[in-house]
Amino acid sequence: MVTDIRQAVQGVRDNSGPVTFAFGMVLVGIGIAGFLAVGRGELLGLFQVTMPFSVLHVALGAALVSAVILGPRPARVTATGAGLTLFALGLAGLAGVTRIAPTGADIALYLVLGMALTAVGRR
Repeated sequence: MVTDIRQAVQGVRDNSGPVTFAFGMVLVGIGIAGFLAVGRGELLGLFQVTMPFSVLHVALGAALVSAVILGPRPARVTATGAGLTLFALGLAGLAGVTRIAPTGADIALYLVLGMALTAVGRR
């Protein structure tokens, strides 16, 4: 019985690497787009653009991409950490913490990205 379960678990493919890489590239792209739109105030007419959040997006994206290179376990750990960070920012926005919190559509984006990345990391 135990060997059957082990074989079944070993047969499950770990997709956390490619998914983490995709999230990382998206975050880097969002960060770069944010740098280009900093003077305009909004990106795509929905998302507030600030320099600290653009730096955060690029940093989290680069961390996710580099963690994928190190292997599946670092990719999962980094995805979980990045997900919890983004989720905490979303919660700060809901709580109305004005110094660091995102506003409007950014709150929903951070909550969704945070949950998705945490789910990828937790597998």
